[in-house]
Amino acid sequence: MLKLKKLTDAELAVHNADINTLPYKGLLGISTETLNRIGLGKNMIINKKDIDRSLNGGEVFPVAGGLVVINTPGHTPGSISLFSPDYKILFAGDLINNRYGHLRIPYDIINNNTEQVIKSIRRIADLDFDILCVGHGKPLFKDASPAVGNLLKSL
Repeated sequence: MLKLKKLTDAELAVHNADINTLPYKGLLGISTETLNRIGLGKNMIINKKDIDRSLNGGEVFPVAGGLVVINTPGHTPGSISLFSPDYKILFAGDLINNRYGHLRIPYDIINNNTEQVIKSIRRIADLDFDILCVGHGKPLFKDASPAVGNLLKSL
């Protein structure tokens, strides 16, 4: 993450609920040793001093017609989604996966709080979007909002 920040001169923005858990000593209960063994350890290390902007939700980034920060905790306490009402795109991050040909929530073992994941999906299900970009799996370019509604019904 810090390499990308240096290469692009981008700001690193983190939700306040995740800043309070920094520096990460592991990822949602996964030990630093395990993260190192699978090659993620050094990429998951974030320190408070590296953060340029703290988020609370409701902020609007002035790109893509305005990306609205939406609190979607559950995967981590400070998980966020970004929504572009103008372009009807939702970047859901790790809140939702698109694996095995259908939408799913992350496995319980990697969620900080699965009940919060479901509440967060309820929050985004009311938004009007055509495109859904997820952290794992291919984006949906058609009927994304109804697909999230169907996921919610299945939970």
